[in-house]
Amino acid sequence: MKKIYIIILLSVMCITGLQAQVTLVPGTNVVKGNNVIQGTKISALTTTERDQLQISPSIGVIIYNIDTGCQEYWNGIEWVSLCAGGHNWFYMPSIVLPTDPATLSWGTYDAGTQVFTIDLYTEIYARQFRLADATTSYKSAGAGTLPLKAADELEYFIVYYDKEAFTIQSLDANGVLKYKADPAKVTEKTFMNIVFKIK
Repeated sequence: MKKIYIIILLSVMCITGLQAQVTLVPGTNVVKGNNVIQGTKISALTTTERDQLQISPSIGVIIYNIDTGCQEYWNGIEWVSLCAGGHNWFYMPSIVLPTDPATLSWGTYDAGTQVFTIDLYTEIYARQFRLADATTSYKSAGAGTLPLKAADELEYFIVYYDKEAFTIQSLDANGVLKYKADPAKVTEKTFMNIVFKIK
């Protein structure tokens, strides 16, 4: 009789232990309230934990990044955020870069060093994405707001600039660009292509 009680007790303990663990597997159902939900659970990691993964050469690994609130996948070279429409970069909003201090429309100019300074994040990206100037921006009826990343969530790249007219002094981690410009060398190719990459 003692053997039967011990077997029943062990069975109840095993069943209780199994009920406490819930793992979603593709094609499995979970009951939540009156609804049956189908799904897959992916790993939720911080950026630091993600960067410590030993995944090479496991292309296609998907995680949920707790720090960014985005799903990311490993493409064999880097983590790609799915929050940015499938890629993790975008072009900075268009502006006319000042080349002559007399027509300064953005940023500041230091006459002593002859250096223009423009905060690409605050003055350009954040201002345009917030639609800060109602006289130069517009949105469709019922449209919400544009997503806006924090300055420290981005990396900044100049992928092209007219080297005849511009001399880049620096581009810091907060998106502050310092450059010199020669107004006498301004042509139809005097522009910069600036890309923001989501970390």
